[in-house]
Amino acid sequence: MPRVFAKEIRPLSVTSPPAYKIEGRRCKSGMPQRIPWEFGKIAFLFIYLALAGCSNWAVFSFTHDRAGREPLPDILFDLLPEQEWAATWGDWSVTANILCLLGLISLHRFRLLIARRAFFIAGTLYAMRSISLLFTQLPPGYVNNAKRCRVRENTTTLETFFSRLGEQTIRMGFQSKEGMLCGDLLFSGHTLVMMTCTLCVAHYLPRRWKLLSIVPYTISICGMIFLIISHTHYTIDVIFAYWLTNFVFIIYHAYVEVDMLVERRQSVLHQVWIMKLVSWLEENIVPGKVENGFALPFENFLRRHLLVDNPGHHKQISISSASTFGLP
Repeated sequence: MPRVFAKEIRPLSVTSPPAYKIEGRRCKSGMPQRIPWEFGKIAFLFIYLALAGCSNWAVFSFTHDRAGREPLPDILFDLLPEQEWAATWGDWSVTANILCLLGLISLHRFRLLIARRAFFIAGTLYAMRSISLLFTQLPPGYVNNAKRCRVRENTTTLETFFSRLGEQTIRMGFQSKEGMLCGDLLFSGHTLVMMTCTLCVAHYLPRRWKLLSIVPYTISICGMIFLIISHTHYTIDVIFAYWLTNFVFIIYHAYVEVDMLVERRQSVLHQVWIMKLVSWLEENIVPGKVENGFALPFENFLRRHLLVDNPGHHKQISISSASTFGLP
């Protein structure tokens, strides 16, 4: 009788696309102690934030001539007279919070990851702000809008538009306090930046240094007060910016700080389209909960060239193209 050979049937295995697998020391949370640079993603985030910021300046360069000049009613404006000096202090509050975040990034052991996340959150908020400014122009809330705002033109020519855009790009969005472009109100860009910096500092400070988060929180609270009493922004502009920044920051971290890549993709948050972009940005950082700690910049370089190492002991970290987790 002819032999019948039974062919073994093996179950199909589904693996995830090629991704970095970092073998080596890991933090207590399971997160690898070294994060791949991924220059393509860094370039994407830099361009993303730059385009989002420039889109803000482009929008109110165009809508300045369409915004009204009669202030809207605001309860706090009725109670608090306009304080012109506070507008400058509002700008300084933004600068101080940016410096706080830069200080944290320069000292944190996962400085690159924090910078990437801050870039994405700020870029997303600026993109949301551009859409808000484009569709709804609120009139400025100053007592004398004719003095503070530039004269409106009947038609915004290309020459005028690009002149305004270039000016705002050079100034990084800050404006002089007279002869300014008006109508960039809904919602507050100052508050957006201050709260993004504050939330990042508070979230990524090591536990023993948590009390230092009082500094950016205090600066942000004072900055928001300065914006309102100077009539730079309506109260609702500041409130919306505060709410939206907290919302985007919390949603982002709730998604990336789960323990498994599969759990991320099965999460309800994964149904939000922008989270698919976040999933791509963070696909090689699982779990994404950071173990906070400080480390000197260029620490490895300093160890190699300034400190005496044991020549018989070297740590190796290998990178392979196999993924640790399979697709759901």
